[in-house]
Amino acid sequence: MDLVALRTRMVKVDQDGLPVAPTWSVNSLLEPVAGDQHAISDKQLDHLFKLAQLRPPLDNVAREALKRDVKQLSQFTRHIQVEDFGDVKPLIHIWRDDIGLCLRKDQPGDDVSNEPRGRELLAKAKEKSGNFYVVHDKLPSMD
Repeated sequence: MDLVALRTRMVKVDQDGLPVAPTWSVNSLLEPVAGDQHAISDKQLDHLFKLAQLRPPLDNVAREALKRDVKQLSQFTRHIQVEDFGDVKPLIHIWRDDIGLCLRKDQPGDDVSNEPRGRELLAKAKEKSGNFYVVHDKLPSMD
């Protein structure tokens, strides 16, 4: 029996061919994949916070809730990783070829305002380094 036959089952449909009852639930993706029972460690959680440049919570209740959320996300993605998508062509664009994101044509000089632009605006900066604005970070470092 081939894979398609294993995954296909008879489903009651209405006159438009739509299922009359739900055929799938996202909750099925929250169940652990076979052999995937390990939780994220405190060290791994701290590493994720460091990568995201965020401060980890100090109380254990919040840490455990975050670890549970990360575990659920991990289980969710594992369901996708175990599927075989070998015959699926990759999506190149999110829009169909005949439909796209309509962008306006920006032409230099279209702006009729008298606001300073370009080098004139850069000249008014309090602090700069070459052709770049300097912005000082107000947040303390996590290191």
